[in-house]
Parts: sequence; C-alpha cells; structure tokens
Amino acid sequence: GCARATATTRRSPQMSGYSLGDTSVKTTLKYGLNPAAKKKGPQGKAKKGPLKPALAAFAEDSDDDDAKDERERANAEIMRQQQAARSAQKAAELHKQALEADAAIFDYDGHFDGFQDSRKQKLKAADDERVERKSRYIDQLVAKQKEREREQDIIYERRLLKEREKEDHLYGDKEKFVTATYRKKLEEDRKWLEEEKIADAREAADDVAKKGDLSGFYHNLMSRNAAAGAVADKSRAAPEPAAGEEEPAKRREEEEREREAEEGARRRAAYERLRELDEKEEAEALRRADPAEPEKRRKPSGPSDGGLEIRRHPAEVEDEKEEA
Repeated sequence: GCARATATTRRSPQMSGYSLGDTSVKTTLKYGLNPAAKKKGPQGKAKKGPLKPALAAFAEDSDDDDAKDERERANAEIMRQQQAARSAQKAAELHKQALEADAAIFDYDGHFDGFQDSRKQKLKAADDERVERKSRYIDQLVAKQKEREREQDIIYERRLLKEREKEDHLYGDKEKFVTATYRKKLEEDRKWLEEEKIADAREAADDVAKKGDLSGFYHNLMSRNAAAGAVADKSRAAPEPAAGEEEPAKRREEEEREREAEEGARRRAAYERLRELDEKEEAEALRRADPAEPEKRRKPSGPSDGGLEIRRHPAEVEDEKEEA
C-alpha cells in the first residue's frame, strides 16, 4: 500500500505540471452550535506574562529608597502628633482660663434662656405700654360718655318736673316725699350744673372774639405760659425756700388765696345770674303753657330740690326723736 501511494504522489506532478501542496483540512467544528473562538491580544500578539524579578545585583537600590520613604512618613506622623498635643494643651489652658473668668461661660442653655427672657420682657413692656395708652384713651371716652349721660338725666328730670307741675292742680293737697338717695342725687346734679356753668362762663370770658385789646393775651403770656417762666405742673412739689425767702413766699401764698377767693366770688355771682335767668325762662314757659293756673301753685324750681316740696317721712322723724 505504501509503494502504491508513493507512486501516485510521484505521478501527480508529472500529470499536472505543478504541485497542489497539502490539501487536507483540519477542523474541530462539530454538527450543531459551536463556541466562539478566543481572541488574541492586539496585533495578534499573545498577552505578556508577569515580569520576572530583577536581578540581585540591582535589588539594593530599591530597598534603600523604600526605607527612606518610610522614615519620612514616620517623622511626619510624629510631627503631626506633637502639633496636635500642643494644640490640645493650649486649648485646655484657654478653657481653664475662661472658666476662672466666668464659671457659666459654657452654659449655652442658660445663656439662651436668658436671651429669651430678656426678649420676652421687652415684648411685655411694649405690650404694657400699648395697653396703658389704650386704657388712657378709653378712660377719656368713658368720662365723656358719663358726662353725656348726666346731661341726659338732668334733661329728663326737668321734663318730668314740668309734667308734674302741670298736674299740681290735681294733686296739690297731697304730701310729697323725697328719699335720701334721691336728695343726694339732686345735690350732685346741682353741683355738677354749677361747675358746668362756671366753666361756660370762664370760656365766654376768655373768648378772644369778644375782647377788644391784647390785655388777655399779655396776662396769659405772663401767668400761664411755661415759656415765660410759669409752672406747667402745679402738682409737682415746690422747692424749700431759703431762710430769707420765707416772708415773700408767705406773702405770695396769701395773695394767691385772695385771688382764689375773688375768683370764687365772681364764679358764684355768675352762677347766681345764670340761675336767675333760668328761673325766669322756666316761669315764662309755665305761664305760656297754663295761663289759668294760680301763681301760688307755680313754685319756682330751685337748684337743690328740682322744684319739689321736700318733706320728710314720718318714720324718719320718729327715728330721730327716739335717738334724741
């Protein structure tokens, strides 16, 4: 068999004139799915393996460099630790000094509470001030309201008085009793009317439109103006006079009392004139309302009893007799 194959191989070149070479194909593929082939490195070269250790003749230089780097790292670490220790010692000293200066310097919660308390106090003071201002204005409004109510009460009492006077011819022979509370109220109304009339008379006297000269202006400038040396607040206590100033001070006090007495007399005279005018007006109004009424039944309305005949209750008279 071998001789026949050799002869065949030798005859082939002679038959074709050239050699086809090795035409056998070697493959590992199988029927079905086949795994992908592994790729080689770049440019078709195989990957390099691990480097071989250096020769012993050059190993000493690498060891010296590593030891030097290790020493530098150790020295740097020691320096950092020393610096940290010095910083901690300095911080401890500062902490101790601060505690000696103020034991509560690090009491942050206490300081925060103190700040909050001071803030609350400021807010409360502001609120109190607002409340006081509000109450001051409310007091003024309440005073004005009470004044209007008193005026309305007096007007109502006068209207009732006129209505009763119209019926005096029916109940003229009947006794009239006035309680102590009502008598007190009438007295208060009388005093209030006196004060109001005096104030109105003063305003009328001080009316600038009714004055023909500047005497009132100069009097006000010299006596009431604070810029000219007058005392603005009379409730403030005056300073104690010196030894040589006692007599002039007494003389000034006497003059002030005399002035007040004269002013009171003028006020009483003005009030009397106003009362007479009121009585005349009321009498004229009653005369026009009922001209047939006898004059003896038209009793003038006095300021003390409001025109009523004040008689005491028999029980009160008996009680006073028993006490006596």
